[in-house]
Amino acid sequence: MLEAAICHAQETQSVLLIEATSNQVDQYGGYTGLTPMTFRQLVEQIANHHQFSNHQLIFGGDHLGPNRGQNFYTEEAMKHAEELIRHYVAAGFKNIHLDCSMSCSDDPEPLTNEIVAKRAARLAHIGEKTCQEHYGSSDLVYVIGTEVPVPGQL
Repeated sequence: MLEAAICHAQETQSVLLIEATSNQVDQYGGYTGLTPMTFRQLVEQIANHHQFSNHQLIFGGDHLGPNRGQNFYTEEAMKHAEELIRHYVAAGFKNIHLDCSMSCSDDPEPLTNEIVAKRAARLAHIGEKTCQEHYGSSDLVYVIGTEVPVPGQL
């Protein structure tokens, strides 16, 4: 799929946004075995093979938040989510979809909008700080949103 998308973008002379979700790619390797940096390197290797400029690639992280830490208490889950954001941003991902809609083990279900917003703001702060530290400025684009219905809920 990555190769097909790169070839299509090359044929149409367009930029290409490639996103990885927090289940697929995370600081521990996700279910693909890839961290944000190794995922980016894989995509860039495919792009280079097809002579597609890395400058035409935009990397995005999808549904970044405490999703993988739902079985933990909130504070532990959020610390994992902060580290997730750090890894994505440090690897050069610029389109950051923050999704804090899922309840952790000590949370009410469903979460209130206020709780979701506070957690998203906390993670956005980490994203901004990380981008400043690694690149000297921030050019992140955020998508703030949740699943409807909340993952695992009907």
